[in-house]
Amino acid sequence: MVDEEEVLGVLAEATGLERGELGTEWSLLDLGLTSFRIMQALMELEERFGIEFSEDEVVKFPTVPTSALPRFVRERIAGSSG
Repeated sequence: MVDEEEVLGVLAEATGLERGELGTEWSLLDLGLTSFRIMQALMELEERFGIEFSEDEVVKFPTVPTSALPRFVRERIAGSSG
């Protein structure tokens, strides 16, 4: 099972932000990330967890609160295994 620390650690690494900056209700856009940095984070999550996000999920990803991103990833993992 993917936990919050694992997902937020990947995001911090991919975006260059400090891990503590990600544990908020702000979205990646709210944190001031460029679309390029957001796509890097998305691709890193896909690679790290062996998942692929749908176009709808890619569009939502920048606006999902960072505290909800672990659930977002877990749902994708569950959706890809069934």
